[in-house]
Amino acid sequence: MCKIIARTKDMPREEWLKLRKQGIGGSDAGAVCGVNPYSSPIMPCSVTIIWR
Repeated sequence: MCKIIARTKDMPREEWLKLRKQGIGGSDAGAVCGVNPYSSPIMPCSVTIIWR
């Protein structure tokens, strides 16, 4: 089950970026859950830390 925290359709880009930095995106969800064969569950966290 997922929880939608924001509707981004008409959201300004700066606001969207601010929200995006508060958690994981859809592309990281599989890795965090351990079902992505190309990434480890810890990898999205380390990439996010470096990106910030």
